[in-house]
Amino acid sequence: SVIERLSNDRTFTHALTPLFTRSRSPEVDRVTVRPISTRAVEYGSDSEQTTTVDFLPPLGHAVRSANEQSCNFFPLFHTRQWTDADGSAHSFTSFFPFFHHRVDGPAHHTAFVPFYMSGTAGSVSYPIPFKSTRDYSAVFPFYGNLYGAFGNDRVTFAFWPLYTRIEKTYRTPDGRPSAAGPFVKHQFLYPIFTFGSGGGYKSFKIWPLYGQTVKEGEYVSRFVAWPIFNFTKNLNSDTSHAKNVMAGLPVYWDIQDGAKFSQSLFPLYGKRTMPDFERSFRLWPLYINTKYIKEGYTTRDYLWPVFSKTEGTTEGFKIWPLYGVRKQRQMSPRGKSSEDVSAFYLWTLGKYERSVRPDSRRVYNRLFPLYVFGRYDDEAGYRQRQVFLWPIISYQEDTLQDAKAVSFLNLLGTFEAHFPAIQEVYSPLWRVVDYARQGEEERLSILWNFISVRKDHGNEALTIGPFFQFHRSDTGAREYTLLTAFHLHARPSARSSDTARRRNSPETVATLRSRVSGVLAVKK
Repeated sequence: SVIERLSNDRTFTHALTPLFTRSRSPEVDRVTVRPISTRAVEYGSDSEQTTTVDFLPPLGHAVRSANEQSCNFFPLFHTRQWTDADGSAHSFTSFFPFFHHRVDGPAHHTAFVPFYMSGTAGSVSYPIPFKSTRDYSAVFPFYGNLYGAFGNDRVTFAFWPLYTRIEKTYRTPDGRPSAAGPFVKHQFLYPIFTFGSGGGYKSFKIWPLYGQTVKEGEYVSRFVAWPIFNFTKNLNSDTSHAKNVMAGLPVYWDIQDGAKFSQSLFPLYGKRTMPDFERSFRLWPLYINTKYIKEGYTTRDYLWPVFSKTEGTTEGFKIWPLYGVRKQRQMSPRGKSSEDVSAFYLWTLGKYERSVRPDSRRVYNRLFPLYVFGRYDDEAGYRQRQVFLWPIISYQEDTLQDAKAVSFLNLLGTFEAHFPAIQEVYSPLWRVVDYARQGEEERLSILWNFISVRKDHGNEALTIGPFFQFHRSDTGAREYTLLTAFHLHARPSARSSDTARRRNSPETVATLRSRVSGVLAVKK
């Protein structure tokens, strides 16, 4: 066990390194027991404090503060209680996938899946996402009243699937409710028998044998032996919004919907046209031609998805799954060019991206899970670097934050950079060498702090196990310790008191890493 007493009431303790560490400061008290959990208590103003616990991350996570309490064990259990600035209380509890309960002030939603649902008007997220327009309830399969579900005004069922009633109000192009009123359909032994009328619609279905839907003055739609034969005939004199369908799936279809058109005799021939898009094929998948009219380029696929070639404003080719590349060049009104290049190799293992702008350049290269290289530079001198060679080394640099981090070994690769709790609990177990620097704060750990070097605003410290310790303060005072018992002090050189500085020292490499982890990723 080693206790380091740092300036400004800070201490860092590590025992059975790296299994136990504790870093304390006036702002944060963090205790980590690897590989089980980490707990951080953050002290704010007015004696407020926030406690965060991560247990076997990323599985368990809990937070407690003055206005919030939450606990999550993925994916089985989640609960949260919080209070908004206006004083309204909120709570949420979920035992996946069976129970879900949410309270938002006077609004509430409860579900025991799949038997019971009830709640007030508002957004429902589980198990059926919809926005309820009124209070709702359902005891499945005996009875239910849902408002706003599945895009309908109201869905009522009794002894489902024996009987279901669906009500829906259609709207005019300007968003107003149709003057013809709602369309109401009744379903018996869902989905076999359906009868409906209202809102300008009439519907009759005996599924899957025959069905017919008529919209007065617009179209009549029929199916026979669903989903094989489908027919729709336009009844509107305005052909710009005409809808005509004749289909014998999966071999033949001829569909016209306004300006959209699709026709196919599969797999011999097919064509689909839209205002800004055209696609056709011959002897699918031997040849497919896709034209992106708005973007200004064309892609031809041969023996899809193996071979393809792109021409126009975007250029490229593909030999799947070995290699593919796509390039796009643009010219600004001021005559400055930009270029974007993206490529894959050994799909989906390898990825390459290059983005060149008049004032910046970004490169990203990845071969999962062995290698990642990323860099970003701009004309202002800002630089980012990211290198991961799995499972050997990790290197990250960000000149804007004046931050740098290096570690060896690196078993989690880029994964740990996205999850600070995983980086704190697991990564120190295998980091034989760990280095981090931000500004004038710097720390190096070798063999789990057996050899430790610290630097901070003129303060320097070197520790070699229990054998030797050296410390030099920003005033120049030096202290040597042998075998934790023999001490030698050296007086500082002459310095004016107003230039002596006592700054905070970094508690651990991991703590320093956590402060800069958000800026050590190559800019997208």
